[in-house]
Parts: sequence; C-alpha cells; structure tokens
Amino acid sequence: MYSLINRQSRDSPVLSASAVSSQSRAALSSQSQRTLQPLLSRAASPNSLENYINRKHVITYCSSLRYPPAAASWCKSVHDLPRIVNQHNLYDETKVRLFRTKRRPADQPCIESPLLGDEVTKGTRWSLLRSKPKPALVRGLKRDRVTELIDVVDGTDTNEQRLLAALSALGQINVRDSAVNDALYQRLVERSSPLRVRYEAAKALFKLGAYLNEAIAEILLQLKTGKYSVREDALQLMDTYSDRLPVDASEMGEKLEAMLIQFLDEDFIHQGSESFMSAVCLARWNKPLRSVTNRLESALRDLNPHTRAKALEVLMDCVNSNSSEVHSAILNQLDSSPIWKHRAAAVRQIMLRGKELMSTNQLPRHRVLELLERRIYDDPISHVRHLAAEAINYHGFRKTVIENIERKIESDDANSRAEAVIATGTLLLRKHTVTKALLEMLELDRSDYVRLMIIRTFALLKIRDEPKIMKTLTDHARREGPLAVEAATTLRKITSMPITSARGTLSSPPISSASSKNSRTIMKSLIVQ
Repeated sequence: MYSLINRQSRDSPVLSASAVSSQSRAALSSQSQRTLQPLLSRAASPNSLENYINRKHVITYCSSLRYPPAAASWCKSVHDLPRIVNQHNLYDETKVRLFRTKRRPADQPCIESPLLGDEVTKGTRWSLLRSKPKPALVRGLKRDRVTELIDVVDGTDTNEQRLLAALSALGQINVRDSAVNDALYQRLVERSSPLRVRYEAAKALFKLGAYLNEAIAEILLQLKTGKYSVREDALQLMDTYSDRLPVDASEMGEKLEAMLIQFLDEDFIHQGSESFMSAVCLARWNKPLRSVTNRLESALRDLNPHTRAKALEVLMDCVNSNSSEVHSAILNQLDSSPIWKHRAAAVRQIMLRGKELMSTNQLPRHRVLELLERRIYDDPISHVRHLAAEAINYHGFRKTVIENIERKIESDDANSRAEAVIATGTLLLRKHTVTKALLEMLELDRSDYVRLMIIRTFALLKIRDEPKIMKTLTDHARREGPLAVEAATTLRKITSMPITSARGTLSSPPISSASSKNSRTIMKSLIVQ
C-alpha cells in the first residue's frame, strides 16, 4: 500500500484523503483489503484518515508537509523542553563543573604571561619588570588556580602555612604575569610579614626569573639568621640559579659572595654541607680560591655518591682541575657508582677529555679500555651501554674489543660467551664470522641464557636479508617455551625494520622475498594460535 500510494501521489501533486482511499481500494487485491480493513474501519471519516496519513508522512507532495522532514522541523520544540541537567544551577550549589565549553566567552578575563628577558631579570628595578610586554595567555583551570592563589597572597589571611603553600605554588606553576609578580613583590617588601613568608616570596620570584636586589637581600638575611634547614635550602637555590645571578654587577652580589666565603671558612673544619654548597657556588661563579678547590677535592672521598658526583662535575667543568685524585675519581665513578646517571656522566667526561689525559698518561689507557668494555655488556641501563660503545669507537678501541669478542665466543665459560653476545649487539657488530658463530651457538650452545641473548642480539642487529638467520628464527618461533616467544618477538621487530645486511644497511627499499613472506606467514599463524 505504501508504494502504491506514493506512486499515485507522484502522478497528482495534491490528493485528498477520499481520493486516495477510493483509488487504493480499486487497485489493491482482496488480501490487501483484508489487511487494511481494520485500519479503514478505525478511520471512518475522511478527516480521521487524512490525519492518520499526515502523521505517518505518507502524503509527500503537500504544501504543508515534506518528506523527509527538514532539520528545522525537528528542532522547533527543543528550546521549549526543560534541560535534564542544568549545569549553572549545579555549579552554584556544588561548585563543581561537569564539563567546560571549548570556546572562551569574549568577556571572560585571562591572565597574560610575559617572558622576562635577561636585560630585565638581572638586578633591575621593579618598574622595568612590570613594563614588559605580555604576549602569552593562560586560560582554563590553570587561570582559576592562579587567581585563587593570588587572592590568598593578597588577602588578610594570617595563617602562615597557607601563605607559604600559596607562595610555593605560584613559583611552581610558573606563570610570569604582572599580577603574580605584584603579589609576590608586595609580600617581599612588606616588613610586617613573617621572615619565612618573605623568603618564600623571594624564592618564587627567583623561579619566575625576577632576580631582584630585594630578593637577593632577603636570601642573604636568611643565610645570616635562618635555621639550618632554611640555610641549606637557600644555598641549594643559589646553586640552581648560579649562572643567572648578577654577582659581579651589583652590590648585593658582592655581599652574597662574601657570605659564602665566610661559610666556607667557618664550616671547612667540620666538612658540612654548607661549606660544600658554598664551594660549589663560588666555583660556578669562577672564583679561583684555593680553599674552594680543597673543599671540592675533599668531597670526592665522601660516602654520599651524589656529593661525589657533583664535586667531580664542578672540578672538571668549572675549576678545570688536573690532579690525580680527580682522574682516579672519574674511573671509580665509571666503575662502581650505583647511579646510572653518574656512570653516564663519567663516560661523557672520558669522551671529552680522555684523549688529552691518555696522551699524557694521566689516565691509564688499558684501564679506560677495560672499564668501557665492561660497561657495554655489564651495565643494566641501555643508555650507558650505548654511550660506552660510542666512547669505544671515538677513542679507537673498536678493533681491540672485536678481537676480545671473537676470543670470548670460543670460551668454555658460559658467562664469557654471554658477555661476548651482549657486546656484539651493543656495538652493532655485523661481521660475517661473528654472525655465523652466533647461528651455530644458537643451535648447539648448552646454556639457554646464551641462546636467549643471541636471539635478542639478532633483534638489535636487524639483519633481514640473511636467509639462514630468518630460517633459524622462524624454526625457533614454531616451538614452545621462552626461546620461541623471544624468537617471535624478534621476527616481529626485524620484519618491521629496513633491510640490513651483514655488511651494513642497504639503501634499497624492502623486498618481498620468499623468506620474508614465509616469516610473515609464520607470525600470522603464531598470532592466531
């Protein structure tokens, strides 16, 4: 009935309900009439049938109705319906926003964040600091948080803990805005504020890049009269921003330098942290004092590895010391430091100054080779292993290390063979004789650990055009156990990499050889299983 009525409606643009019913009754079969008899009986009058058809959108060519309905007709009553969730009322009652619109209203204020230049930040006046341009904008939750913190700092709240937390948070958020700077500066110069509050304001200004004379004076006051924990924190702050402070260009900088020298002389006998941090700051400020060098060299024998590493860094980079104690400290840090960043720093020092020191026999060449070779297979951090490999290549030790690897591969000790395999992967050694020996060891070696390291080494070497390697890995991937899982992972890594041969990386694009197709088929079957 639906298709017939539509066809009839296409022939005549406007039809009444009685005409539609008479034509349809004449054309429909008896079965269709029996189906429509209940419907027509319920629609006794033409008006009721017309209303029914209009509701079902059957009559399509009518001046008042369209099929399908236009989008505007669906949205006419939407604005009249009540909202299920009224966010504004909910926010007024609970102070919690369920969602935020992406676009900011035009009348909403925003916090502008200027970037302070070097000519402004080094001991300048506050008026110049406030007159800087403000290109960046801060919106959203960060803006609300900063506004709330500014209200706490500017308010009359006498709770010292709340003020300290607000000042510290303003320094951590790092919004360089004139309103933030004004609030911090007012707390800094307000003499009625507690001493610790003024110190936190000065510290926040330092973090925001405003190295004002008033802030330096407040830190200097804390160094004179503060507690031990506050003095230690102030010295740490001086060390962090030592390269930006106007030490030589201002009177406050000269007073700060004199205070650090006093700390160094008074605390030198006790070998405390205050004298050490004072020596570090003076060394970074390029103050060639004998007491500074002595205190830093004595810190090389400290039990704390962080203190030893910092003293070695300052002695090498700032003081440029060439004493034997410093050279032995470099080797000891590379050999036995429990912190991987310190071992990496020692490798960098050997790369920077190793040739000069080994040429004058200040660093034993055989000892440097031994430590670097141990790092490429015995260090748990891959970053340190790769740095050691770069140092070996830089100083010309690669040929000697390759000879040691070939000798260890033939060793009867499983640990020596494992060390040689790991060193092969770290150095990216794609020598044909070495890869051939690794394939034989993968099939015949008695140690499962050595065989596992060989599979991982193939993943690092990324050799795809060697049929023997691909066949061996696919055969192991068909089996069960840890070696099969590692072989499948290695195949997945190799097939997604550029082609690399035993002589180096090829410039041609990846080819679809039979071996590569076979490995991909095996990988798909493994994934399905």
